[in-house]
Amino acid sequence: MLLLSVMYLFSAGKVMAQVIHQLPPNQPEQDACNALQLCGNSFNTPYSYVGTGKKIDLNSTPCFSGTGGGEVNSVWLKVNVQTAGSIVFKIMPVNHDDDYDFAVLNATGISCSSLASSDVVRCNFNNNFPGSNVNGVVGLDSLSTFSFVEAGATGGSFCREIAAKQGEVYLIMINNYGNYNSAGPSEGFTIDFSGSTASFNNTIPPKLISIDPPCKNARSIIVRTSTEILCGSIAVDGSDFTSTAPVKIVSAAGINCTNVGGYTNAVVINFSTPLPAGTYLLNAQTGSDGNTLMNLCNNQLQLPDAGIQFTILPAGKEPVDNESICYSQLPYLWNGISVTKASDTAATYTTSSVGGCDSTTILNLKVSPAVQQINLSYTICNGSSYTLPWDSTVNTAGSFVHTYINTNGCDSMIKNITINVIKPNNETIATGFCRDAAVTLNMPNTFTSYLWNTGNTNSSINVNSTGTYTVAATDNYGCITKDTFLVSAYADPVASFTDPSKLCDGNTTSLDAGSGFKNYSWNNGVNTEVLIADKPGKYWVSLTDIHNCTATDTVNVIVVPVPADFLTASITKCFYDDVFVAPSKSFDKYEWSDGSNFKTIKISTGGTYWLTATDANGCIGTDSIAIIDSACAEYLYIPTAFTPNHDARNDVFKPTFAGRLLNYHFMIYDRWGKMIFSTEDFSKGWDGSLNSLEQPPGTYVWICSYELQGRAPRTEKGTVTLIR
Repeated sequence: MLLLSVMYLFSAGKVMAQVIHQLPPNQPEQDACNALQLCGNSFNTPYSYVGTGKKIDLNSTPCFSGTGGGEVNSVWLKVNVQTAGSIVFKIMPVNHDDDYDFAVLNATGISCSSLASSDVVRCNFNNNFPGSNVNGVVGLDSLSTFSFVEAGATGGSFCREIAAKQGEVYLIMINNYGNYNSAGPSEGFTIDFSGSTASFNNTIPPKLISIDPPCKNARSIIVRTSTEILCGSIAVDGSDFTSTAPVKIVSAAGINCTNVGGYTNAVVINFSTPLPAGTYLLNAQTGSDGNTLMNLCNNQLQLPDAGIQFTILPAGKEPVDNESICYSQLPYLWNGISVTKASDTAATYTTSSVGGCDSTTILNLKVSPAVQQINLSYTICNGSSYTLPWDSTVNTAGSFVHTYINTNGCDSMIKNITINVIKPNNETIATGFCRDAAVTLNMPNTFTSYLWNTGNTNSSINVNSTGTYTVAATDNYGCITKDTFLVSAYADPVASFTDPSKLCDGNTTSLDAGSGFKNYSWNNGVNTEVLIADKPGKYWVSLTDIHNCTATDTVNVIVVPVPADFLTASITKCFYDDVFVAPSKSFDKYEWSDGSNFKTIKISTGGTYWLTATDANGCIGTDSIAIIDSACAEYLYIPTAFTPNHDARNDVFKPTFAGRLLNYHFMIYDRWGKMIFSTEDFSKGWDGSLNSLEQPPGTYVWICSYELQGRAPRTEKGTVTLIR
């Protein structure tokens, strides 16, 4: 098998991977006691593994007891069963030509450091050459009957499922034998537990546990985690971390992470500039990717975290860098350091050498004086222009800035000219006057001169004729505003009375003059929109509208009678019958004492009923009717014969009742005891047929169960003769 190694180069504080698939030997997860704990339904790794870790955990399996019968190029996985059920899985290679073997061990209550072949409950060492596994997939399923598939077999891709109990622990050892076609390393795999009814848990979040000792003045540090974390959970801009160090974190990358994903337990954090000497604290936070570091089960590192302390040792040499800048260049970025003011020793910068980070540069910074700011303001009329003193002519409002440069090449003066443009409103104003009156047209007295189309030069004029009036007003800048007044004659206000207004006899009526008026003045001194009148006669009101126009309107109030005597005094009926009652006249509204709002009501029980009626005038009256229940005959009659010959006489056999029927069931049987007709609908009877076939003449038995209101339930029997 061709083995490739992964090398990492440190350049400018960054870590770069040379090979994206095969990991160096002795990865922690190659030992059973460091197995990657899984949860959920799926896990993916883009890596290929070399060797058996630091120890051989499994020398042999039931699938092969010779050399390589256990581990070869292995990675160990672990599941803790949270809820009982079946375990099935598929190991799906990224490259279908890769050959994967596996063994599943029940490690419940067994030390991970003392595993044996007897702990293996499933294993599959069949060959994928030449492509005997469909797409290279192997695993467990519910259809297979094999517990073990021995080495050298082909096509036996699956072993049978595992019935797992709650609390059990299983270890899965996966060997990769590389690509049978190219002889190169495997390109990783996905293990998919979809279809399992058992569930797995891992709720322990990752932690930051240590920082590799950084060299003095280093630009990067390596932080270690308590368990593997997903490479995809590391924010590449380093925003998963904060530091008390006075330099900015600019990026982060996981060791062994590739451009196709993976996991790691070591993260390189890069800073914008070398770290100055001192002791600092590194903390974790939610990064720009919306999460903190996440383990293989997507459990996030707990926040706030405890933080990890690290120390940067002092530097050695201190060369000096003398620089001069303009004031506008502040803050000045020097070797990644932001300098905000001039001074000797304004900043220091440490660089790395081959033997260590031991060279510090001191910045002595001189800054030119601050720029002088001159602000000017000018006002022009709309359509006019202003010539700027440095380059051009403008005719729009805004701020126009020009910077003057001194002999040192620095900004010495900034002139800011604000142009204000007066734009006339040129309004069109609608106004008017009331009958026999006039209106004053006003312009603000802030202008210096006025000229009306009437020739008047005052700021206001009085007019009593309809028409269009214009004025040109000039302000102290010489700008002209032209307004137009549209003058009309307002109509007199009119009340919204209905004349005459009807007053229900013995009641009151509301006289509404209409809304939208400023003032109301009734002839009886009332000053509201509505007047309550309780007697007939003539009423008048004086109205003032929004234009202050006034007018008087009148209304005549006449008396109309209220509804009366529209119900019959009484009605007598059988106690089990219903009666329909309606008034002798039609009204706009009805309100019966039983809550009904219809003109006609059905009454079943005797008593006194009232109707309140509202007529077209809105007048309301009430009348009553007495419903008297009387005793009437109650009986059941059933004929003894019928002739269903379709002559419309005696064609249907059914009972006849007198009284109020509550429950009813009528059945007919032939002479052999077979029921040939049954109904609970009193309106239906037997037509002498069964399933559309006419029945022969003869005697038939009937049974009738019924209940009349106020009587006990009864069942009667008899016979009927069918005659054709």
